[in-house]
Amino acid sequence: MPGYSFVGIRFDASQMTSHRYFLFLPWVLAMMLSVAGLSHAGDPAARTSMQLKAEHMLKFAHYIEWPADTFDNPASPIIIGVVGASILADELERISASEQIEGRPVTVKRLTAEHASGNAHIVFIGDQPGSKARAWLHTTEMRPILSVCDISHEFAYACAIKFVQDSHRLRFDIALPVAERSGIRITAPLLTVARKVHE
Repeated sequence: MPGYSFVGIRFDASQMTSHRYFLFLPWVLAMMLSVAGLSHAGDPAARTSMQLKAEHMLKFAHYIEWPADTFDNPASPIIIGVVGASILADELERISASEQIEGRPVTVKRLTAEHASGNAHIVFIGDQPGSKARAWLHTTEMRPILSVCDISHEFAYACAIKFVQDSHRLRFDIALPVAERSGIRITAPLLTVARKVHE
């Protein structure tokens, strides 16, 4: 499959399985429209910020590779933990109800205690004070957990993926060293649509 480029976003279809390729196309098109300023923010049907973040969270899971021994068996669920964002958790539960990722169902858990992130595969950390955000991020370090943050203070550097607003558009930055320390791999399709990739 060839590579494609549009408004500065490039992706190489040869690096994707057929399944991931067809999942990726609608998402990258939406990202392209957003970057190009073609989305209609005034549309009364426009999705809320939390809806968009929930959709992104679910898409992220398709492009993450965990260590082989992360899951007990091929049918074990991918667990997404959510901290400090009940609206996002509600939306994730709704859109993931019939979702499968590489044959695995998706389970959403609302996390309320730092130790509870231990069995999650993705942890979203919403608006939290600096000390609490740092405590949650500490629970994801050196474990096969993808940390996704919606925070702006000094601890944001410790997030593998961080949501950012870029000219009123939702984008995200990726910190590869954080993911590598957790033993997970963020694959090329996701890297190509990130606003920034820190290596």
